[in-house]
Amino acid sequence: DIDNMMDSLQDIKYQYIVFATVIYFVALFCRSMRWSYLLSTFKPIGALKVFPIITVGYMSNNLLPARLGEIIRIYFLKIRVIEFQLLIQERMLLNYVLKKMLIYY
Repeated sequence: DIDNMMDSLQDIKYQYIVFATVIYFVALFCRSMRWSYLLSTFKPIGALKVFPIITVGYMSNNLLPARLGEIIRIYFLKIRVIEFQLLIQERMLLNYVLKKMLIYY
C-alpha cells in the first residue's frame, strides 16, 4: 500500500541514516589505509588514491555475482600476481577471524 509506505517514510529519523553513512565511509577509509599499507612494499600508493578503488570494489561485490568486485579491484589497482596473492591472503585471514568469532560467540 503506497499510503502506508509514504507514512512510514515520513517517520524516518534521518540523523540515523546520516550517522550510518558517516560510519560506513570511515570504515571504507580504514580499509583503504590497510590496503595502502599492505601494498606499500609492492607499489607505494596513498590511502586517498586507494579509497575510490576500494569503494568501487565493494560496490561491485554488491552488484555482481561471485564476488567479482575483488577482480575489479585488482584491475583498477593494476597489480601483479604477487599482489593478487596478497588479496587472497587477506580474504583467507578475514574468513579465519570470522570463523573464530562465530565459534567463540
